[in-house]
Amino acid sequence: MELSSPMSDVEKKILHAGSEDIPLFREGSKITFHFQTYSLDENGEASEKIDDSKSIGRPMELILGMKFKMPVWENCLQTMKIGEVCAFSVKKSLVDAYPMVSKSYREFAGVSKGPKGHCCGMKAFAEGVGHKELDMLIKVPRDLQFILELLKVEHPGEYAKEAWSMEPDEKLQTVPKLKELGNQLYKKQQYEDAAKKYAEALGMLEQLLLREKPGDKEWLELEKVKIPILCNYAQCKLLQKDYYAVIEYTNTILEKDKNNVKALFRRAKAHVGTWDLDLARDDFNKVLELDPSFQSVIQKELSNVANLQKQKDDEIKSKLFGKGFRE
Repeated sequence: MELSSPMSDVEKKILHAGSEDIPLFREGSKITFHFQTYSLDENGEASEKIDDSKSIGRPMELILGMKFKMPVWENCLQTMKIGEVCAFSVKKSLVDAYPMVSKSYREFAGVSKGPKGHCCGMKAFAEGVGHKELDMLIKVPRDLQFILELLKVEHPGEYAKEAWSMEPDEKLQTVPKLKELGNQLYKKQQYEDAAKKYAEALGMLEQLLLREKPGDKEWLELEKVKIPILCNYAQCKLLQKDYYAVIEYTNTILEKDKNNVKALFRRAKAHVGTWDLDLARDDFNKVLELDPSFQSVIQKELSNVANLQKQKDDEIKSKLFGKGFRE
């Protein structure tokens, strides 16, 4: 059957019947579905498979009313019942955005091998998206067939919004909640889960920062919110012994707040972990200079650094002079 306008260039074929009624679709509804994509040959037959979300194991999600790049998918899905599987043959004029949609999905699903980063449609047409089969679609557009399986439809309030679907004000309100969740998980010693919450909050802040001009009041306020969350994230990474990540994150903090005692202490501990003992000693001494109340803690750390330095020196001497060397 051919679907009526605005989908006169779409042919639908039901492969598997779904539930009795078509669900209610409205603005803000979240649609979860699997999809397969095939290019169509000159006879309208499916040829090359381009994508298959079921084999990847990560369904596609979209939210109605969020200006999805390929409205034809929204229109197709709204003709389906839960559990229904349909093949939609679509003219190339309606799927020119598919390469970018596919690239975004692959990154979302964690299987992208192409270069990451945002690029506009015109730039993608000029440079490609980093996947051979998608770049070919850009150069030589073709009719496509989508096999869609509608899994579920959730309405606003029935699902937790993800960052990409939030308005800026919603992201700003969500950041402290994520930070608090991270703090609670940290107290339970669930460091990996805590780090994920901090990372989610930091991702939202980065998106908000992109909207502001560096140095402006709003930008500075967001940076101020970012620093303690990044410091907490660095602490989780320290406990996971991801020392170079800790150094990177604490460097970022100290570029903006050079006397941040927590960041200095965590960077010092990370330097110990990477055996950069001179740098560790410098950071520990800076902490003590800024906050003398840390004296007993810092003395223990400096004693440990001294022991490690002797161990390192002995190993170097042993290599230079052989096993027979003794002081």
